[in-house]
Amino acid sequence: MVAQTFKFSLLAALIAGLAFLSGCTATPTRGAVQVHSDNVHLNLAFNDYDRNYIHRYYGYPHKHRKPLPPGYYKRYHRHKPLPRNYYPRPLPWELERRLSPLPSGYVRMIIGNDVVLMDSHTRVVYDILWSIR
Repeated sequence: MVAQTFKFSLLAALIAGLAFLSGCTATPTRGAVQVHSDNVHLNLAFNDYDRNYIHRYYGYPHKHRKPLPPGYYKRYHRHKPLPRNYYPRPLPWELERRLSPLPSGYVRMIIGNDVVLMDSHTRVVYDILWSIR
């Protein structure tokens, strides 16, 4: 009886999570977090609309940009916690309100010239838009 109640609770939580993931992609073009259950499959990443809107907001990268310093892309990684010495800032309100809603506990943040999608409690980075500013 307890196991059946637990399975029902888990299924209800996953279905509720699916309802909140409407702004995330089902087939992401970048790294994604996947949650599997018997009947539910969820992915978490920037969708194409959000990615394009963020690039339009900040302007597309120019072809004649200076080369990036060595090790630039090795600062933090997808699916790993953000190092303690990084202090992300929230996206501007006028940009955030036009993007797709995220599930509870997930935020989009700016770190240097990058935009990351991360868990606000564990600081695990799930997706990164590199060098957008």
